[in-house]
Amino acid sequence: MGATAHRLDVCMQVRIEPFGVTATVDPQNDGDMTLLDVATDAGVAIESVCGGRGTCGKCRVIVSGGVSPPTKLELKGLTEEELSAGYRLACQAIV
Repeated sequence: MGATAHRLDVCMQVRIEPFGVTATVDPQNDGDMTLLDVATDAGVAIESVCGGRGTCGKCRVIVSGGVSPPTKLELKGLTEEELSAGYRLACQAIV
């Protein structure tokens, strides 16, 4: 699964593939909305056994821009190769 985020003047558009779902994120979300939140709100289920705490790695997605830098949990749980390829944990990547 992959997500592409594009910042717009008023909102951010997140495209969730291969589902073809586009979700709009309010720029006033206080910087605490994760890709997992966006997908869930858009009706796309992403497995997250740990409940979004960043410990299980099940919510791994490929991201192409527009999200926060990797967290300490992601740096610990993902390899350099995965990070270089754009992999992130949906529960940790803030939009």
